[in-house]
Amino acid sequence: MREEYELDLKRIESDLTSFADPGGIHVISAAGRRFQAEWKMRGAPREGTFTVSRDRGVTASVDGIKQPYTVFLADTRMADLKHAARMIDQSKKDQIYVPTAARCTAIGGDTDRPRSAIKLLTELTEDDEQDVTEVIMVTGGAGAGKTRVLQELVWRQADRYLQGRTEKLLLYVNAQGRALARLHEALATELQDLRVNLTYHSVATLVRVGLLVPVIDGFDELLGVSGYDDAFSSLATFLEQLDGYGRIIASARSVYYEEEFLRRADEVSATGRQRWSHIPVEIEEWDDGDQAYYLNEIVRRDSLPEEKKNELQKKVRAAFRQDRHLLDKPLFFVKAIDLLLADSELAEDDDPLDALIRSFLQREQTEKLLDRQQRPLLSVAQLELVVREFAEEMWNQETRELDSKSVREVAEYCLDDADESERQIIV
Repeated sequence: MREEYELDLKRIESDLTSFADPGGIHVISAAGRRFQAEWKMRGAPREGTFTVSRDRGVTASVDGIKQPYTVFLADTRMADLKHAARMIDQSKKDQIYVPTAARCTAIGGDTDRPRSAIKLLTELTEDDEQDVTEVIMVTGGAGAGKTRVLQELVWRQADRYLQGRTEKLLLYVNAQGRALARLHEALATELQDLRVNLTYHSVATLVRVGLLVPVIDGFDELLGVSGYDDAFSSLATFLEQLDGYGRIIASARSVYYEEEFLRRADEVSATGRQRWSHIPVEIEEWDDGDQAYYLNEIVRRDSLPEEKKNELQKKVRAAFRQDRHLLDKPLFFVKAIDLLLADSELAEDDDPLDALIRSFLQREQTEKLLDRQQRPLLSVAQLELVVREFAEEMWNQETRELDSKSVREVAEYCLDDADESERQIIV
């Protein structure tokens, strides 16, 4: 029991250090079940006493105020999570959200029935019955709407936090164009964009005590000269810092990255095997009801006549009469409707994929394939060449998947005249 209390006292010291100004904290005493310290935060002197109890956990008595440890950490003079929640809420974009479905899956095991993705992820986030760190891996094909689901989840959770209905805040981390080996850099950028006083140094502390849940969107889209190894090892290192507590959410386009993460993150580290569990969630594609819901919202948003909905639905289905399955992907359906609303032709005698392919290439070029300054790495023409050559190589090898060696060789061939540093990143 004494060893447990000593461990708690060391953890409190580490937690306070993550919030303190450079120079750390001055420990007055740390014995038995009490920990006394002085530190500076944002230039202001602070002092407090922390008491560890098996029944009540940790109680903080700081600046004359006595409160539970998690309340102390979330307070305005520490993490100020209420201000962070307000900034997250204010960052919400005016976008249509279709109540997308999702299901918990198990690799090689049973699968739950599809239900509301927001409700499912909220339940998983709020569940306090956990023995180890939980990694909720959200998968779904390209264009399945993962980003919209995660953004909506984060915004709704911020609203619930401000209403006092939850003590957990979600932090959206856009991983596109960033090497996760620089996870702290990505966290710092997101926190700066939100204009909050919280720094990346204390994120692991807040995650570990259950006050914050990072949502890493685009785990498989991370770019780095050293490749995906950096991404896997960085997430594993972050899990190690959590010491078996808290949870994170990460998204990826393919179950491949999920399986790779499971394999690599479970490798023995310098401190031994990590204490974590994996919860897989798969985002479902849209059905006819989801498409009808989106069209109803478009008609309402743009104040269109009711007959416009039927007209749009008829045109988009006629244009994709030979590729009906493509409309099950939200990105295809939404882009097709956007093109029709912009008076672009999706004529029955033409291939509708041409216009969509151009818009998708532009999306990848301007939103996905970015350097660390968030600038496009390729032109649309270069990206189109790479994609065409990938398709040609798959045709030649009679496969729908290329090994990493083939991918690198094709990229090097296509980008021979590109800037050396940019070519290395793309390869």
